Amino acid sequence: MDISELNEYALTGEPDIVKVSAVRVGQLSDKYYILNCGGALGEDCGPILVSAHEQKPQDFSLMKVVLPGKKTTAHILFQDAYPAVHRLTYALFSEIDSLVAAKKFDAGVLIHEGRFTYRKKKLHLWSDLGELWVKKYELPIPLGLILVKKELGVEFARRVSDQIKQSIEVARTHPVLLKEYIALHAQEMDQEVIQNHIDLYVNEMSWDMGPRGRAAVEELLRIANELPAGGNRLEFI
Repeated sequence: MDISELNEYALTGEPDIVKVSAVRVGQLSDKYYILNCGGALGEDCGPILVSAHEQKPQDFSLMKVVLPGKKTTAHILFQDAYPAVHRLTYALFSEIDSLVAAKKFDAGVLIHEGRFTYRKKKLHLWSDLGELWVKKYELPIPLGLILVKKELGVEFARRVSDQIKQSIEVARTHPVLLKEYIALHAQEMDQEVIQNHIDLYVNEMSWDMGPRGRAAVEELLRIANELPAGGNRLEFI
């Protein structure tokens, strides 16, 4: 599943453990705990806005932009940076660079490996949406978070958290063991790109997002008007 499909799947309440866009956790706070570990947060790991054209337009409101899913974190970060742009289309994240290179859109928002490979498609970086976020809010960028169903209990959620931390520690101490597994699931097979992806997205906040990470999640939900309703609150484990 791509991230948009995971978001919609989580809304059904069916998965016991699921990773979703950070902006969706407000809608899921009644059914799920948020794990402090295993998420994708950081200071310099946000989505990027790219184009086949080197020069930015003077009037951004006329642009046609393709994004990796509606109500994803990338979508909210883009809208926060470019509120005047309304001609938006959504596509599978791994197809966006090709759509922009073919000039079917004026620009596109890339996530994951796209951050490292856009130059191969002769695309130009217009904006780093994560950089804009950090400069504006002085908080890390909350991208994806892992959720555990509340009905399974706090102790179960804590065990899941402990196992994720153990897996991170194994990855840190035995990186060679992971290469074959990663290659089976990577969208981009170039080893340098894979390593760059790991170096950027697996950081200290993968171990524990901490108070700044939790504050960043709440700020993102506030901006997106997605704070929990009906007296629910975000519960971090």
